[in-house]
Amino acid sequence: MSNPIFRPLNTGDPNDDDGQVIDNLLTDTSEPPTPISQPIDIITEAQRPVPTRLFTGEQLIDITWSQPTLLMPADTNREHLTIRAFSTNPGGIGTPADAYTDFVYIMDETGKPGARLHHGQSLTLDKHTGAVWVTCQGLASPATSAYNMYVSYWATTK
Repeated sequence: MSNPIFRPLNTGDPNDDDGQVIDNLLTDTSEPPTPISQPIDIITEAQRPVPTRLFTGEQLIDITWSQPTLLMPADTNREHLTIRAFSTNPGGIGTPADAYTDFVYIMDETGKPGARLHHGQSLTLDKHTGAVWVTCQGLASPATSAYNMYVSYWATTK
């Protein structure tokens, strides 16, 4: 028999750098990662949209009441207020001529003369944030409405 030729087993290419590349990908570094700066949207309370609220109501103002009645309290967020007056004249709303002589006073302080609203009239107050008082008793002549008055109102506020 002849001398056998020793052939080494195929152990791979000694010049292959795959192992080093994989080691570099998986090796931890001692430096922290570089932060990525991105703008962050911060919404403050001033920028947050606030829905408005609607306040409505109706009051019967009796002609015998000597003191004004609080219709709406002071509200610094009020944006709009509308007030409408109606007479309780038994002839019906708007039918008798004397219903138009019935009135109510609208004022911002008690004891102070205010706007006079007759039957069927409206008063719109934009941006008025103070209290609103009503009465049928007035300082002018005639001093008192002939009939009780209904006062309806609606206001928007933040």
